[in-house]
Amino acid sequence: MIIEPLSLHAIVVMVFTIVGLYLFSRDWVPIETTGLGILVAMVSLFYFFPYDLNGIPIEPAYFFVSSFGHEALVTICALLAIGKAIEISGSLQPLIGFLSRSWTKHPKISFLGVLFFGAFFSAFINNTPIVVILIPALIAVARKANVSSSKILMPMGMATLIGGMSTTIGTSTNLLVVGISHDMGLQEIQLFDFVVPALIAGTIGMGFLWLVAPRYLSDKQPRESRNVTRLFEAILHVN
Repeated sequence: MIIEPLSLHAIVVMVFTIVGLYLFSRDWVPIETTGLGILVAMVSLFYFFPYDLNGIPIEPAYFFVSSFGHEALVTICALLAIGKAIEISGSLQPLIGFLSRSWTKHPKISFLGVLFFGAFFSAFINNTPIVVILIPALIAVARKANVSSSKILMPMGMATLIGGMSTTIGTSTNLLVVGISHDMGLQEIQLFDFVVPALIAGTIGMGFLWLVAPRYLSDKQPRESRNVTRLFEAILHVN
């Protein structure tokens, strides 16, 4: 099999990808600035140096900007909006409050409940907003129980991935795969097509996260999470 050499456009795109990943890892460059900068650079490159796709010249502005209308991206944004609405409305607070109260009496069972809670709702809401919703409550639980927050947050994050991979809308990756397969004309992937392999892997994964993972996570607590008594003084002038 003869492998054709990469074109100049392909090489430049790979360079942009590496530069983008590097800038994403740096705090001094906002993520949105990096993303928009690379988008402008790509459009400019393909405008001044045209590229043919299957013998047809592409319109760079339409080719790249039209990706903002991709169904996967629109679905992710909609799910994030739903997750934010759930967070603001407090519709899940009763369940989260119950888990927080039960943690002091049955920490092991409560921890397992948190894992299943995150996994179950991630399958239908997307794992990203679920993590955003759970983080504040679990940090408060960790402080109250005087345990390292990493022993709770890291397994919870992995549990949301396990639950999210069981449906087509559970993770951003699944949404992208479904969208790409549709664009390529492949067989349509249904909502629960991933359930069986997810259950097989998830059964083992959830057991590991519940019983094994906390033993290998750090016991150190962030400085801001330690109980430190501080004295504040204020002077009020009453006329």
